[in-house]
Amino acid sequence: MVRDKAGLYFLMNAILSSSPNGYFPVEELYRLWSNNRLGQLSWIGQLVMYPDLFCFGDYPHRALSTSCLKIPPDETNKDICNWLSLDLLKVLLQLAEDYHQLVGEILIRRRDSSSIAPAINCPDLLLLGIVQVGLPFNTVLTKLVSIVISQLMLHHTNAVSVLNALWNTESLEMRKGIQNLVVNGLLSFYNMAPDDTGRLTKILEIAHELKPNGLGELFNVQNFQFAIDLACLASRRDFLKLDKFLSDKLQEHTEAFANQLVNFIMRRYPAHIVTHNIPPLSHETFQLMYHALQNRAQYSNSVHSEFQKLQAHLKNAQNAAKPADPHINSRTPIAPFLGQSSTNQYNYGRGIEQPGG
Repeated sequence: MVRDKAGLYFLMNAILSSSPNGYFPVEELYRLWSNNRLGQLSWIGQLVMYPDLFCFGDYPHRALSTSCLKIPPDETNKDICNWLSLDLLKVLLQLAEDYHQLVGEILIRRRDSSSIAPAINCPDLLLLGIVQVGLPFNTVLTKLVSIVISQLMLHHTNAVSVLNALWNTESLEMRKGIQNLVVNGLLSFYNMAPDDTGRLTKILEIAHELKPNGLGELFNVQNFQFAIDLACLASRRDFLKLDKFLSDKLQEHTEAFANQLVNFIMRRYPAHIVTHNIPPLSHETFQLMYHALQNRAQYSNSVHSEFQKLQAHLKNAQNAAKPADPHINSRTPIAPFLGQSSTNQYNYGRGIEQPGG
């Protein structure tokens, strides 16, 4: 076991001083050991934590392809150069099958180290590497991808180029699975702070760039709160017709979607009862939602039950209004007037390819 920098320094000096021409047999670290894999992992972990002593990028390796990146990696940074080696990443992912927590320490978070984990320092390279290594996507790898996508979304200029590369991976056999991983990663990013409008805006903008039909796939997720939230923002950008989206979802999912839609409305409308950190629902958007529920309630007892729950909420909100909400008062019916929806050149949904731009 290599436990610290002093132990690593001693071991490296011993190997380099005894080998011809100071050669380090890095290929021995790239193959899975038959015995003492924990020792192998500890050695690799210490090496990547101290790039001032050793850099995998300085030795022969299978190189990561970065041609898709808008901004290329800084190859003068040894901490970055480590993650240009697909051989390094492959052996770590293989070791993760037995030691996923320890590999997580190396790839995602570090303790007592001057170097930064690649999930934070270069999530673009880490994501590209995971796909290019070509290992099967097991539970550990799927979770890792979700975490790294969230980090990529937070503060990285290569987000669009990397996610587009993943979305259109050359392997047709892997493409659908990887697209699902991208969708789940964006969902995880949203779920970390579902009331953060900045996150939702970033998801919409990036998903709109995923061709073909990245945004359409997000509208079809089973997390209805997310789908509704995203659809509201997309309708304000004129990316879809909200009334059609709501009508189709209520027809397809009936009670399940109606329940989530009513819960969504009750959290955000009317404005005077909404918690300060939750974005309130505009009256125009509320009208569309109310009308969609009202129309579907005529054909479904379960939707009618949810619609009654919404009406009770609105009545209670009306009674509690001090001063009264101008959109809900004794002289106007609870059911609002629904004007004509604005024109829209795009539809939503699976199989609808988004226009370029």
